[in-house]
Amino acid sequence: MAFVAEGLRQPAGPFRFAAADKQAQAAGFLAQLGLHSMILEIGLQAVQPVSSDAALRLGENPSFACLDAGKNNGSHNQHDNCGPYERHPDTTLVKLGCFRGYSIPVRLSGMTGNVRFAERRREAMITIGLAGWGDHDKLYPTRESARNKLHTYGELFGTVEVDSSFYAVQPKRNMEKWTADTPDAFRFVVKAYQGMTGHSRGKIPYPDEDAMFADFKLALTPMLESGKLDCVLFQYPPWFDCTRENVAVLREAKARMEGVPCALEFRHQSWFVPGMREKTLAFMRDQGWYHSVCDEPQAGEGSVPIVEEATDSGFTLVRLHGRNVSGWHSSGRPNWREVRYLYRYSTEELEEWAERLTRLERQSERVAVIFNNNSGGDAADNARELMTLLGQPLPALPADAAREADPDVEQLELF
Repeated sequence: MAFVAEGLRQPAGPFRFAAADKQAQAAGFLAQLGLHSMILEIGLQAVQPVSSDAALRLGENPSFACLDAGKNNGSHNQHDNCGPYERHPDTTLVKLGCFRGYSIPVRLSGMTGNVRFAERRREAMITIGLAGWGDHDKLYPTRESARNKLHTYGELFGTVEVDSSFYAVQPKRNMEKWTADTPDAFRFVVKAYQGMTGHSRGKIPYPDEDAMFADFKLALTPMLESGKLDCVLFQYPPWFDCTRENVAVLREAKARMEGVPCALEFRHQSWFVPGMREKTLAFMRDQGWYHSVCDEPQAGEGSVPIVEEATDSGFTLVRLHGRNVSGWHSSGRPNWREVRYLYRYSTEELEEWAERLTRLERQSERVAVIFNNNSGGDAADNARELMTLLGQPLPALPADAAREADPDVEQLELF
């Protein structure tokens, strides 16, 4: 029997898993093996994501590891004492950990086989990233790291929001390059062109809206074909309020984007006032919109509250804009864009978000989080702190990695 898993960070020896409870609660973070979000395919029937209370315990032989969901209470040292895998024999998916490109013998329920770890790393259930990759200077302190910023970025985060597509429909060659410059498991959130969301007050550079949408969809082809597109983000402006006419606009936009996953973000409070919130969410579910859950300043009708609810069981987008109330509605001022997202989340606020994300993860298989609070360069720091709070591996920044390899790297970078 073949067991298939995606994603590997480091090789490991043979191991055996014992999952005792009937819900197949065998997940837990396999830190000692560098594991995160592995999937084993065992049969035909899907098993839901599992609880975090399953623990990894190493036996006397360090080349073996046993994941026990609680039956033995950690009292065993010999793997022969592990309880049987008590689940129906047609079980399909057990979410376990993270690997890349290795084959490991496995014994499960008395059956033996090989776990094949695909070259393509499986993304974590909660993926953290930033809005754009070019403006986060602290991520690229060396000449080498700055030479191809997206490549460097892809070693640090698992997702990114493409903002340039809001200002102009990007040529297909750009999408091809970005797709090629990132790891296989990397994902993109592409912001819809401003002419598609009503932000553009002037004339659109297309003969009609059909041509505009068609050109935008064509540019997405490389990301769609590679499986790297999480969604196109339709962020509507603060004046886009909840009216019958605007509901029709949303229906038309979604129909034009047929075959492309799309997330919807509102900026007008009327969509989520009492009596409309559930109707709005029901409409999004019916039309197939992912919900873009926002954390933004609560600054009147031109802002929305945190609505901690998914509209799709497969994916939810979360965008963190900061909480700078005074800068939120400063449009037209010379330094507006410099202060609007000027905010640094505190540890306490990020701890609250870690709890929210855990709850959202129960509603959607995957959650992508985008930090957009970069007016003061805080987005990357906050993103990495949230990764730590969620127990995710934290890749070394280029400067740290270079310094570890060569203590004189700082002096060398001066010349």
